[in-house]
Amino acid sequence: LRPLIANLDELPMPDRDMMFEKTELGASPLKIFMTHRGCPFKCTYCYNNPLNEMQKGLGKTSRGFSPQRVIDEIKAVQAKWPLTFIKFQDDLFSPKTSWLREFASLYANQVGIPFNTLERLDLVTEERLDLLNLAGCRSLTFAIDSANERIRKEILKRGMTLNNEEIESRLRMVHDSGINSMINFILGVPTSSVQDELDAVEISVAGKASLAITSTLVPYP
Repeated sequence: LRPLIANLDELPMPDRDMMFEKTELGASPLKIFMTHRGCPFKCTYCYNNPLNEMQKGLGKTSRGFSPQRVIDEIKAVQAKWPLTFIKFQDDLFSPKTSWLREFASLYANQVGIPFNTLERLDLVTEERLDLLNLAGCRSLTFAIDSANERIRKEILKRGMTLNNEEIESRLRMVHDSGINSMINFILGVPTSSVQDELDAVEISVAGKASLAITSTLVPYP
């Protein structure tokens, strides 16, 4: 393992041609981009935990490209391939609001393609929603994982201090902003009950989520 690259802008543009030319991905109007690497949170189910342990002492694990570098990469793809919708596949999109402020106006003026990305509800503010709307965000994905506050804190270690009422309130903020929301819960988390899963339905309805999905916990060694 080598030292982590601190300035991601030093990396060359990804060469997608080999993949796009030989698969159906090139013709797809949806394309995936990354604006950041790593995540500052430590959810127990996430691959970032063992990855960060492997990379300990090699540099800062959570890093981002500059807003203009992200836009230049999108424009390079747009010049050669169909592109009408973007999925930002970051573990966490724009941890810093200062980055989002710069990105939103640049993206709106130079790209303007609708997009989806992953956010945390405890980062949602009116300002961030305004900036996402300015940029053209059409939907946000939120991992809530459990309707049980104890499970979120002690089992999943989400680091999210919101209670269920605050989660519902933040989801309604997203709904009122005009941005669609997709939320996810994990079925069968250790110590969970059927009532926890039913409570998740109540949160989804009360929060006016556009789409609520569930994944089933799969234990690994």
